[in-house]
Amino acid sequence: MRDQEVKRDSTSREEKGKVWVIGLDGASFELIKPWTQDGELPTFARLMREGAHGVLRSPVPQSPPAWASFMTGCNPGKHGIYDWVQPRRGSYEVDLTCGAMCRSQTLWRILSERGRTVGVVNVPMTYPPEEVNGFLISGFDTPYGSTEFTYPRDLYEELKRHFGHYIILPIIVDVPLRQTVQNFYETIEQREQVMHFLLERYHPEFFMLVFNATDSLQHLCLQSYSDNGRNAAQLEVLRSIYKRLDIILASLLERLPGDAIMLVVSDHGTGPLRGYVHLDHWLAQQGWLRYASDNPALTVQRWQARLIQGAVTALKAAVPEIVKAGLRTRMGNLRTRLEEAATPLLLDWAHTQAYTCSSQGIYINLKGRQPQGTVEPGEEYEALRERIAQALLALLDPDDGRPIVARVYKKEEMFIGPYLDVAPDLYVHWQEDAYLAWNNSKQPRSVLFVRPRALEMDDIVPDENSGTRVGCHRQEGILLMYGDKVRPGSRIEGAQIVDLAPTILALMGEPVPAEVDGRVLTEALEETYLRAFPARRVAGGGGRGQGEEFIYSDEESELIKERLRELGYL
Repeated sequence: MRDQEVKRDSTSREEKGKVWVIGLDGASFELIKPWTQDGELPTFARLMREGAHGVLRSPVPQSPPAWASFMTGCNPGKHGIYDWVQPRRGSYEVDLTCGAMCRSQTLWRILSERGRTVGVVNVPMTYPPEEVNGFLISGFDTPYGSTEFTYPRDLYEELKRHFGHYIILPIIVDVPLRQTVQNFYETIEQREQVMHFLLERYHPEFFMLVFNATDSLQHLCLQSYSDNGRNAAQLEVLRSIYKRLDIILASLLERLPGDAIMLVVSDHGTGPLRGYVHLDHWLAQQGWLRYASDNPALTVQRWQARLIQGAVTALKAAVPEIVKAGLRTRMGNLRTRLEEAATPLLLDWAHTQAYTCSSQGIYINLKGRQPQGTVEPGEEYEALRERIAQALLALLDPDDGRPIVARVYKKEEMFIGPYLDVAPDLYVHWQEDAYLAWNNSKQPRSVLFVRPRALEMDDIVPDENSGTRVGCHRQEGILLMYGDKVRPGSRIEGAQIVDLAPTILALMGEPVPAEVDGRVLTEALEETYLRAFPARRVAGGGGRGQGEEFIYSDEESELIKERLRELGYL
């Protein structure tokens, strides 16, 4: 039905135009606007002055669900990606999420099926690369060392010939913070060269590229918005990165075709982190979670977990620092296998009602869904969710006594779709998004709250999140639109991340699939264009089927977990 209706559209490809999208992962107007006012980001200032801009809200400010919602226009209930990990049905084990787990059609798949040419570079949640009418280089969900991250396959060899080793994400840990910063600069330089090379060679009608440096460095450096005091050097790092990206945006504007629109977007914003919250410890103190070590009947299970955890510690200590970087991947593989073996042994499932495996979600140990479920569906389930929600709202910051939870949502209040069953039963919205759920087994169970510890520029970045990530995600990302179809100087109000896919389709003169949740941001577009190309919906364009059962191999999963530890997400 969709293809037939599209074929009846007699509008020429030239009339429909092109769209270029630059993603700045985690970028925030809280940083951009003061620096534009100081004259340090002239291209951002131009885009806001001559184009349209506004806050882009991501209800779940985590990169996997946010980028999946961007590329599909659908909420997580439809595309199926909620966090960095996905609980395995009928098990307490979890799988790492990746692009192949996205159950909805992507923007570039829709365009490809309609005969439009596309180019996609390093967008998260695009591994393994899907077949498109053009080219695709997958994002940071690509395992370390993989050479199969491009479509077509021979694009990898071409990139290697022209640019050497292609960097998806640079070395972040086990080096001084200032070296991490330099590594990101080198990655930005290479990505800019690749970008211009691909644009010159392929001339895609839709092009998108994501820079990750903003997000990763804000996690390490954004202790405060103020450059007074000890974090002045860290804030200067961020200012310099944004200035470098401003120059890249200027170079793109110079070569932007006359019929093209450029968008600059982020999947979420970023701000200072006030504290880590040990939700598992809190659930245990409330009596809703029980550790195996608290049950004398589980002595064997408890000692198994201790032996495994002890092996992890001993193996890490056995690796000399001088070779740690070289052996990181193999060491991480073994560590991951051992930790995964220990995790199910740490809880007494028969006496656990609720637990976490998500950065913002709580799962109920439900009978008929979990292997050792303890909570009856129906009234008992609903009553428990209500009790947990009310208790969470009473949590206070130990330093200032203010509530740390703004609201607790039931999953059906946030999401809708066929994959609602894998969503957390409760979703915690932290006050101002300034707190982060954290389950660090090294912390005593009496500890519920930990303040982040800022790194100095010469400090070694640790190889896992030991409380040194001082910036955390916010719901408020950025959106800037520029081109002859955009109303100059207009403000975009109320934009959601699911609105971008339908807006891009409309800008390219393409109908929007009916299953898409987002709306076309008509308030940002010129009336003359809307009259000539009114936004329209067509049936079809739902689930894509391909890759629904995809799971990383053991080796790939271990490599990705190592990467997520470096980024501070695990």
